[in-house]
Amino acid sequence: MIVDYLMMFTKDEGQKLSAAAASDFRLDFGQPKPTTGYAYGDLVAVFTVKADVTGNLTISLQDSDTETSGFADVSTAVTLAAPKAGTQIVIPIPYHHKRYMQANFAGAVSGGTVHGFITSGFQDNAGFEQAPSIKTA
Repeated sequence: MIVDYLMMFTKDEGQKLSAAAASDFRLDFGQPKPTTGYAYGDLVAVFTVKADVTGNLTISLQDSDTETSGFADVSTAVTLAAPKAGTQIVIPIPYHHKRYMQANFAGAVSGGTVHGFITSGFQDNAGFEQAPSIKTA
């Protein structure tokens, strides 16, 4: 999956959570009414838990007409109870949204790290089964 640095909600190492918070970065789609519905393939926001989260975590996408205030939810994932490292949450990007977008990490969070970005090529491949052990006589 290809990740564009300009489409990241958090730093590459993820965002450390100690309480509910907005994402490190806000994305600017460059126009008042972005036309993401015309993109090749559907855009999705992908969040990966990099370090176990303590408490309940709800991730939502928020948009606004201004860069620093007025953000409101446009899409929200289910609430996860203490998600473990490796957990992935995928939220479809709404076709109609405002110019600026950020992720919001809510719930009774008191620890953990989450990485988030937008991509058009999410890969959800099933992992290979572990090879059987080789025994020698």
